[in-house]
Amino acid sequence: MEPNNRIRRAVATDVSRLVSLHRALVADQAARKGEDRRNAEFDGFAYFERRLRDPRRCAFVAESEAGEVIGYCDGVLIPSRPAGGGVRGAVARLKRRLKTSEPPLLLPRTEGYLANVYVETAHRREGLASTLVRMVVDWLVQGGAEVVHTDTIGPNREARRMFESTGFAVSSIRLTWDSTRGDSGS
Repeated sequence: MEPNNRIRRAVATDVSRLVSLHRALVADQAARKGEDRRNAEFDGFAYFERRLRDPRRCAFVAESEAGEVIGYCDGVLIPSRPAGGGVRGAVARLKRRLKTSEPPLLLPRTEGYLANVYVETAHRREGLASTLVRMVVDWLVQGGAEVVHTDTIGPNREARRMFESTGFAVSSIRLTWDSTRGDSGS
C-alpha cells in the first residue's frame, strides 16, 4: 500500500462516494462478463445507509492523500443458530448419545461474507484491495466468524489472485445457467 493512503471505517458522510464506487464495480463486472448491465433500479444511498447502521455489517474505505475515498470493501456476519435449539441442539444431543466431542462435519457456525471490494483503476496494484480485505476479515473474525466466504466472477483473475494472497482458497465452483443468454440446457 502506498504510504500516503489511509484505510478507515466507512461513515455516513461516505455514502455518496460508496454509491459511485459500487456503480463502477457493477459496470466493471458487467464488462468482464460481456454484459450490458445498468443499475438504474439500484437505490445505492438507501443500500449503504442501511449497511452502515447494521451492527452485523462493516465497511472500510481507502482514502487518497487528498482525502478522497478511492476504494471500499464491505462484509457481513452470518450468525449460526442458537446453541439450545435447531440444528445445533440436535448436534449436541447426537454428540451426547455418541459420547464424542468431535463435531460433525456440517456443524453450523458463525460465518462471514465479504460482499464487495473495489479500488479505482488508477490506484490498483498499490495493495489497497488486499489491505481492505484484511481489515474486513479481521472485523468479521473479531465478531465471531469462524470462516469467511467471498465470490468473484470467473474472468476476474486479478481478484482471485488478490483473494488467494490474503488467505482465501477455492472451496467450490459456482456454475450458472442463465435463460437470458439463450442457454438451451443441452
